[in-house]
Amino acid sequence: MQAPWNCHERNADPIIVEDIALLREPPQLIATVLAEGIHALAFIPVAGDAELSGKFMVYCDTPRVFTEHERDIALQHPFGPLVGT
Repeated sequence: MQAPWNCHERNADPIIVEDIALLREPPQLIATVLAEGIHALAFIPVAGDAELSGKFMVYCDTPRVFTEHERDIALQHPFGPLVGT
């Protein structure tokens, strides 16, 4: 699976999926992810000094609505530098 962001992106946005089964992706991909027990997820970019270092991933075993507070935390770009350094 391809990374959701280019390593040179400086302001990458998190990717939040509240219910994998509702994605418009190939059925095989959805079935594979669900078989792993992942029903909701968040990919949060982790920024290093000059580029993205990776991603912090949150997986949920049931579909779930991420709260406004959780979304705010994921959108705070200082999160990435704190984890990435």
